[in-house]
Amino acid sequence: MKKFMTLFLIALASCAALAGTIEQQLVVLKTDAANGGAFWVGVQAKHTGLSVRTIKSATIDILFDNTKVTYTGNSFNSSLSTAVGYTRSVTNNTTKLTVLISGGGVDTSPASGDPSTFGMDLTTGYVTLVTLKFTILNSAAMTDFTVNTATNAFSIFSTTADVDGSGNSLSPAPTRTSPVNITGWNLGDALLPVELTSFNANAKGHNVSLTWKTATETNNAGFEVQRKTAAADWSKVAFVDGAGSSATEHNYSYNDAVTSADKYSYRLKQIDRDGKFEYSSEVEVLTALAAQDYTLGANYPNPFNPSTKFTFAVKNNEQVAVKVFNTIGQEVATLFNGVAAANKIYEMNFNAAGFASGTYFYMLKTSDRYEIKKMVLLK
Repeated sequence: MKKFMTLFLIALASCAALAGTIEQQLVVLKTDAANGGAFWVGVQAKHTGLSVRTIKSATIDILFDNTKVTYTGNSFNSSLSTAVGYTRSVTNNTTKLTVLISGGGVDTSPASGDPSTFGMDLTTGYVTLVTLKFTILNSAAMTDFTVNTATNAFSIFSTTADVDGSGNSLSPAPTRTSPVNITGWNLGDALLPVELTSFNANAKGHNVSLTWKTATETNNAGFEVQRKTAAADWSKVAFVDGAGSSATEHNYSYNDAVTSADKYSYRLKQIDRDGKFEYSSEVEVLTALAAQDYTLGANYPNPFNPSTKFTFAVKNNEQVAVKVFNTIGQEVATLFNGVAAANKIYEMNFNAAGFASGTYFYMLKTSDRYEIKKMVLLK
């Protein structure tokens, strides 16, 4: 019985790991911004956290105003081709387009050995499933394109298309987030680039304040904030959501609490909803530690259960020991014992899950100083 329960829990955990998220959005891909001109809408999707992600089927109803635009045709992603085994169609119901995708003919057996028959996998960046083509009837009007969430459906094969499988749908089904729609689009407006008008960095101690401003944005998913030093290459530190499409000014900010006194470079990776991106110019800033950073910090939380944290820093490269003692002077833990780099904030974590409630002391020892502070474990 114990073995059965173990296998059951493993299977349950595996299913939970497979069930990620599917996100959908509508984006303007092209506009002539004039009566009789073209207006193209991309139906896009991506996944988060799916280990299997081959599209099995989809039903997507897009509502639109046929007094402002008229539907003229479509173009499906080549990975959803009939040669791969998909059937797909767009049905025009006057004010609603129904997009149908079915992967009933997709090869889920590796025996064929022909990757060209494998289905289309979602990626972690948005990809266009189908482009819906319209003609503008009234360029002076504002209009919406929205996904009908009541009929929206999207399923994934239970195995990747190039791994043997039954062709069943993934269970549990991935969660679908609310689609991002096109709302209040002025049909007379041209597509606007993301126009970054300023990007600044200011340091106060070891805290860096980043601010930037845009004049216009088109299909802007957001900004990835990246940082580098002389010792480390560019890395992502945060993502800040963009405004989508807008012709008005937007202000953005992000605060980065770095752990060392150093020269830092920052840049923005502006990412469109279709996955395209470009980098901003770089800004540099010099940080420094304040006098209080060089003391043994107070632990937080205090009282704590079961763990607490505190910081320390030293002005020179030197041997440092950080230890924890009980009330009778017995050493119960060594949190740090080695050479600490100058002008760097170290964060210590003391996990007292195996200790009894009571008062404990943590001590910092360097070549020229001792610091001791008290903390209380309360279970």
